[in-house]
Amino acid sequence: MKKAILLLMFTSTFVSAETTPFISFEREYDTQITNRLILGLDLKLPNSFRAEIQYEATDDLTGKFTFDEIEIKLDKRISNDVKLYMKNKFDREMEHDETKVGIKISF
Repeated sequence: MKKAILLLMFTSTFVSAETTPFISFEREYDTQITNRLILGLDLKLPNSFRAEIQYEATDDLTGKFTFDEIEIKLDKRISNDVKLYMKNKFDREMEHDETKVGIKISF
């Protein structure tokens, strides 16, 4: 959790962008019930770029949240209807876990 807070502070301090912090809670009903806490920053960058950093932790109803992952999203608006994006996930040890690249077309 300390790494995530430091990453959020570093990003908001050194990136000259409009930042919006957020927090969200989810409850997942699957084979077991899981609570999820998500802390993050939404960054509006120059030249139609946008970035989002999320820190996710879960709790299996024990009352103790454990760190799951950090996700960093970057997108670039090409037009009003087209956006390119890239998502990177990092695991508990801050090792790169996966990258997704795509295009989103709105109608």
